[in-house]
Amino acid sequence: MTRMQEADPNLLLIVIFGAIALIVVIVAVRLSRRQAAARTEALRRQSLLMGYSFAGKAVKANESDSSLIDPLLAAALQKLRMLRKGSSRKIGNLLAKSDDRGGAHWIFDYSYATGAGNSRHTVRQTVMGSYFPDYELPRFTLGPEGLIARLFDGADIDFDQDPEFSKRYLLKGDDVQPVKRLFSPYVRSMLMEKKNWVIESTGHYVFGCRQGHLVDPEELLQAQGEFRRLVDALNAESNRAS
Repeated sequence: MTRMQEADPNLLLIVIFGAIALIVVIVAVRLSRRQAAARTEALRRQSLLMGYSFAGKAVKANESDSSLIDPLLAAALQKLRMLRKGSSRKIGNLLAKSDDRGGAHWIFDYSYATGAGNSRHTVRQTVMGSYFPDYELPRFTLGPEGLIARLFDGADIDFDQDPEFSKRYLLKGDDVQPVKRLFSPYVRSMLMEKKNWVIESTGHYVFGCRQGHLVDPEELLQAQGEFRRLVDALNAESNRAS
């Protein structure tokens, strides 16, 4: 009788299934790397069309001394609560440009991990942000209901005349009335067109994303336009109230 015949058949099955699992993992890793490389290249080309500089390398979000993160963005990473969620926070595929008024604008892939062990999950999303030195919005945080319930002290800001908006989104801010005036019917309608917006203002900084949504490179210009129209609408409401 050969050694193969003498071997425990259960052990052989374990070895075979283990080998198959290892092959599947290797193939998945290689496919993921190829997809990531293709995305980086597509975003690099898109950055040229949009007039942004581009840095494809991923860095830890707390690496404020990185040459890939300018001082204004580094300051935002320290101030914005939406960019301090979870662990293993990383920024990659960073598009950046400045304007002639001293402002700055960014688009980047942002990822963070939640949970641990077998329950660990990585969230990936495209974040857009701007720094405006010439105007300042009231401070607020908006996100899907239940996502950011304890970011600020105080109650959720609801709109009695718009229960669907209040049901979908949780809005909080340091000063309720100025924040509430920002979210006019027009602004609320913009936010209701697509789900899961997360928006935060710290005054001169405004950042936003759709929670867990990674924008396809060919849709980046459209997404950037949507975010900019939303920020312009918020600024218009702020100017109207002042």
